Amino acid sequence: IAQETELRLMQDAQIVISTLNYCGNARMHQLKSFTEFIIIDEACQASEADLLLPLRFKCTKLMLVGDPKQLEPCVLSEAGTKYGLSQSLYGRLFSIFDQYPYSPISMLNIQYRMHPDICRFPNEYFYSNRLITDGSVEARMRDFTLKPLYLYNITNSPHVYDSAKSSYNQGEAKCIQAFCNLLIAHLAEQPTSIFDNSNSDERSNDNSDDDNDEDGDDDDGSSTTYSPISTYKTTNDSINEVDNETRRLQRLLINDSRLPKIQQHIAVITPYKAQIRLLRQYLPSYIEIMTADSSQGKEKDIVILSCVRSGGNTEFLNDLHRMNVMLTRSKYALYVFGNLTQLANQPVGWKAFVNHARANGIFCNTNTTPIDLPYRED
Repeated sequence: IAQETELRLMQDAQIVISTLNYCGNARMHQLKSFTEFIIIDEACQASEADLLLPLRFKCTKLMLVGDPKQLEPCVLSEAGTKYGLSQSLYGRLFSIFDQYPYSPISMLNIQYRMHPDICRFPNEYFYSNRLITDGSVEARMRDFTLKPLYLYNITNSPHVYDSAKSSYNQGEAKCIQAFCNLLIAHLAEQPTSIFDNSNSDERSNDNSDDDNDEDGDDDDGSSTTYSPISTYKTTNDSINEVDNETRRLQRLLINDSRLPKIQQHIAVITPYKAQIRLLRQYLPSYIEIMTADSSQGKEKDIVILSCVRSGGNTEFLNDLHRMNVMLTRSKYALYVFGNLTQLANQPVGWKAFVNHARANGIFCNTNTTPIDLPYRED
């Protein structure tokens, strides 16, 4: 009876939602010849072999949805990459058809997420200025009093490795902790309507090992205790005290019931899982912390990017697909922390981004002064 009921439910369903891998399950075999239209979301992350699984249902129409400028299929084997397993069907078709005027590929070029100042660099560098920001985006952010994009250059805090060879940077993590303290205090003084409610209730800790990571280490997902607003030090050891204004805000907020709600508007993205574990010790639990790869498809009102690396092999961080993902997750604000002097030495990607920030006056060195919020001047 159970099998008959399951068969009837599957065949009578108007829409069936499944992962690509589950399409290979025996239970899905009954959809064969009953499925006309298949939509593959995030198709650029699916290898061509993965895409064969849903095609066994003998559909008559196939729609691939994705962004070829963002993450490709994750292939850990060098041999697999060498022989083309890292290419998606979407990527193959895009490279063929994009050059023709009558292409079956349609670009959805109106973006509703990012503030125009955040969108400007990705639009120029990755999308050849083809993106158009809808007018409603800037209108809803009119009351946001901080600069939408700002870079903090930390040159005197080297990264180190944990036992699993994953990179972390304690000085950078402390700077981010200090910044988050000030940011939360600032947001608590703003009108409650400053953000829309599109993602304020979302929260997911990055405990998964499914996403790619340069070092291949395991994420232990351990929980830590924290103080909602804590006194901090910057990377300069001579600065041991927060200023009077921050002290006042700490006393004001320590018992503020709005703290969890405020923190849910903030996410920290870093490419390295060791840095995630470190940041969990410094930051409130309601701030989402995730790897660059697991952030694809997500968005947050405010994103803080922790670059970690202070030199050496930065190939993983310099991957343009990964860089594009990290720079395009935020709605209201994107704040980047890292040794940007070193990253600017790279021939592509980060060099252009740092030059963009310097040219627009949204870049500062943080080695000798306390962390300050980037207030708008208008």
